Amino acid sequence: MELNPDIHPHRRFNPLLGEYVLVSPHRANRPWLGQVEDPQKYDTPAYDPKCYLCPGNPRTSGHRNPDYASIFAFPNDFAAVLPPPLPTLSSTPHPLLRIEPVVGACDVVVFHPRHDLTLAQLGDVEIMNVIEEWCKIYIERGYQPDIQHVQIFENKGSIMGCSNPHPHCQVWSTSAIPTLAAKEFDSLRHYSLSDKSVPSPDAPKGPRGESSIPVRIAQAPLFFMI
Repeated sequence: MELNPDIHPHRRFNPLLGEYVLVSPHRANRPWLGQVEDPQKYDTPAYDPKCYLCPGNPRTSGHRNPDYASIFAFPNDFAAVLPPPLPTLSSTPHPLLRIEPVVGACDVVVFHPRHDLTLAQLGDVEIMNVIEEWCKIYIERGYQPDIQHVQIFENKGSIMGCSNPHPHCQVWSTSAIPTLAAKEFDSLRHYSLSDKSVPSPDAPKGPRGESSIPVRIAQAPLFFMI
């Protein structure tokens, strides 16, 4: 019998992490008596006077947002990491239970003054403004001496932990490279130096004429993209 990845259990290789993950598509047909979430409603107004990100509104930090008309970026009032210096760690309770201080900064990038839009609903020029702001913060934070990693991400929807529906994202800059990102960097480097990195003629190439894992994945058949 030939393997059908739509119905047969199998494992798939993640080239960025260098590891396999089990896929069991047939389990999607099992009975479900667990919790069922209603679809999230998006009947939000264009302006919410209670929103901490809308133009002109006060934030819990005591700051007031400017009456911005495009992009608005500011340091997160509830940052996950704090700038240096931090207290030093004198000892750990056990050699296997290690902890270490992390310093850095967290920024918020508000995509648009309207409360009821998403990034996908913005125009080309507005999206370019967002990308340019990402690049600006990435470069500024990345050049700071204590920063080793800059991550730009958006939590979309309340089920993903988004605390505010106003269109915005986070930028976390830290003094340590996260574990998964470090594994991905290693995989990207090893692949670029291997014989497998020879690109197809129409693929973007690196400085040594090599390809990359993301480029090769984008060119893969649809089966591998599911």
